[in-house]
Amino acid sequence: KIKYTQDFDFNFQLQNYPLSMVEYFIPNGISDTKGSLNSDLRLYGRLKEPKILGEANVSDMGVTIDYLQTRYTAPAGVLKINNEFLFDASENVIYDALGNTATITGGIRHTALKKLRLDVSMRSDEFLFLDTDKKDNDIYYGYAKGKGEVIFTGSFQKTDIAINAVTGKGSKLNIPISYEQDASEVKFITFIQ
Repeated sequence: KIKYTQDFDFNFQLQNYPLSMVEYFIPNGISDTKGSLNSDLRLYGRLKEPKILGEANVSDMGVTIDYLQTRYTAPAGVLKINNEFLFDASENVIYDALGNTATITGGIRHTALKKLRLDVSMRSDEFLFLDTDKKDNDIYYGYAKGKGEVIFTGSFQKTDIAINAVTGKGSKLNIPISYEQDASEVKFITFIQ
């Protein structure tokens, strides 16, 4: 009896693949995705546990992070694709609407091309991290630029966003507190001196 260790093993390329297709896999949280990618990929393994390996070159990327109402762009970048990360954007640089840069670490993790989840951070010495109005988020809103790191983790359905930053000039964060709640109930923000 022959025992197969793989059900399939093939190489394929994507050329000028529109990045807007990412919104199909990430239906909430991002919008107005632009740009394209070219990639050389190897897809192999068992049908129940496929594996992937390769690299993608991204050009003219742009995306809006809906919850933060910030738009980020990158003229070019290289994404590593492997059995841990569907897209690992580590060491790539993105730009905010003001032309400031941030360095990316991590990306989108997967388990056998399923269970997609975020494990990505961006770090900068000056960057636009938040640009919301009360209509975007009535819990907190404002304009925040400064030095720091933003970390996105978890599923696309329930993403955790941790911001560790020192605000820069012109930043303004609004945290409305109604009569029904007091300041001790606001546990998601820690103020330091």
